[in-house]
Amino acid sequence: MTRSQTGLVVIYACGMVACFARGGTFVDLGFWAAAALMYAMGVVCLAGVLFELSLDPQDDCPADPVPPGGIRTRYRTYRAVRAARRRMCPCDRYWTSIGTEHDDWCPRARRTR
Repeated sequence: MTRSQTGLVVIYACGMVACFARGGTFVDLGFWAAAALMYAMGVVCLAGVLFELSLDPQDDCPADPVPPGGIRTRYRTYRAVRAARRRMCPCDRYWTSIGTEHDDWCPRARRTR
């Protein structure tokens, strides 16, 4: 669902709730023609909500996100990710200093003897 569709659904739903609420108020006051008109407008807003919800989503992404090549390609990708995660440092100072410093307790910190 796109942003414009979401916006239209919200607008139609708010209009529908307002029309049905006002229609109930008109029934309570005895204005039958106005109540019928408000209920009809509420049904039109409901039709708008259902129409927007029934639209097909856009095909922005491919149906199969797995790249062609099968299991070998997935295994190579898994190995590359695993190697990159192994190179990452767990200490907070490494991440806050953009990779230039390590905490004292970090096993990857350079120690001078």
